[in-house]
Amino acid sequence: PGRATWWAVLTSAPQLLAAAPAFLFCNLYAPLHPLCLGFAAGCMISVVIGEMIPEALETASSDDVASYTTLACGLFEGFRMTLDWAAHEPDHAGRVLAALAWSVVAGGATAGGGLVV
Repeated sequence: PGRATWWAVLTSAPQLLAAAPAFLFCNLYAPLHPLCLGFAAGCMISVVIGEMIPEALETASSDDVASYTTLACGLFEGFRMTLDWAAHEPDHAGRVLAALAWSVVAGGATAGGGLVV
């Protein structure tokens, strides 16, 4: 674990150098953000469907995989909806707290699903 930690820190070091140019690049090409985010989302979905779910099916029953996949998707959609709701009326502190609570629930569901599967 110790060597892996240092390798993780070492491989993340170039991020410090690239942060400012990346910020400027993002501001310059802001109109392309929706396209790029859509592409990234498609890539993540293809990884989940093509690699993660088949790997989970090797060690867990299909009912468990389907249940936890559905639970995770539902919780993350609830989290997204709560953040969207809170963002439209930021002067309501209760809504922001609700968004934070959803993040805890979503993270817990993901961790629980990973432990079970």
